[in-house]
This record gives sequence, structure tokens and C-alpha cells, in this order.
Amino acid sequence: MNYISLGSSCSIAYQLQLLNLKKESLPFDWVRTPNISFVLQLIQNNFVGFLDDLEHIKDENKFPFIQDYDGINDNFDTIIDKNTKIYKNKYLGFYHDFKEGISLEEIKEKYDRRIKRFYDIIKNKCIFIRDEIKFKESYIEIYNQLNIELKKYNPENQLVIIANTKLTNLIDLDKSIKVFFENEKITEWQHHSILPIIKSL
Repeated sequence: MNYISLGSSCSIAYQLQLLNLKKESLPFDWVRTPNISFVLQLIQNNFVGFLDDLEHIKDENKFPFIQDYDGINDNFDTIIDKNTKIYKNKYLGFYHDFKEGISLEEIKEKYDRRIKRFYDIIKNKCIFIRDEIKFKESYIEIYNQLNIELKKYNPENQLVIIANTKLTNLIDLDKSIKVFFENEKITEWQHHSILPIIKSL
């Protein structure tokens, strides 16, 4: 089984890695994707604009740089030092990719590999996991559209939402989408409280 993170933060990829369920590096693993509509748009449009119009927000020593081995060794990620440069655009926040000595061209090449791998993998049965920190009722239709989009690649693809919300009226959400409610206060980027949910999948 393939387990794929759809954000909204890097906590899903981190927890999958702890459980040895993360087989390969994929585009949503180590970025922040606060808006689910942009996730749908990127998947529909072959990730056009993924790295466009990046703005340097600040330098940071809280979020670790992820040493990436895509296409070199075993397609896996290693967490190293905590001196990163945070960049954002309208789609995403990049907290683990930029640091001194790393060029934008290197990052583009890395994500080109990840995007190609993403489309190759989702033709097989996958579980897609999204940690929705601020679930809104207006997201329901977007999730229904995302579910349809993912099933175009394989009808057995499964969408899972971990909803950090008190909102429970999801009657209009497609019944094939699995939803888990998790209301622990998030105090660290790893979001350890979601680990039991991911274990149960």
C-alpha cells in the first residue's frame, strides 16, 4: 500500500516516516498547503506554478532542513540542521527546502522528480492523508471534487481527512471519504497526536 501526504503540513510525512510507511519523497511531504483548493488545483494542472513567485519570508532555526536523496540513493529524507530560509507563494510555504548553498534550480529539479513520481504512484491503490487544521464547511465541496480527481487515477484510491476541528456536520461529504476528528492543541510541527490515527489506517 502507498501512503501519500496531501498536507496541510509536513507532520503527515514525518509520522509516516516514523512508521516506516513513507516509501518515497513526494511533492506535498515537506511543505505547508493551508488551502485545500490549491492542492486540488495543483493536482489537476500538473503542478503548474508550484515554485512560481516565491517570496523570502525569513531565516529560521526552528524547522529542520531535510536532506533529500531523490534519485541518488534510496529516495528517502534525512532531517539534519535547523538553519533554513522560509519561502512562500500563493500555494505553499517551504520550511525545509532552502538554506545557504542550495540553489533554486536544485530545488526545482528535486520537485520535478517528486511530481513525476507522484503521478506514477497514484495510478496504483493509495491512501491519501490530509491533516486539515482549520476545517471549514466550505471545504466540503472541494474535498468531494478532490476525491473524484484522485479516483480518476485509480478507483480504489482512498482519501482520509484528519480534521482538527469541532465541526461535525459533514453530511454533504462523500461517504467514501474517511474522516477522523482530532482536537488536541498543536504545539509542535511534528503533531505527534495524529500518530495513533495513522497507525489505524
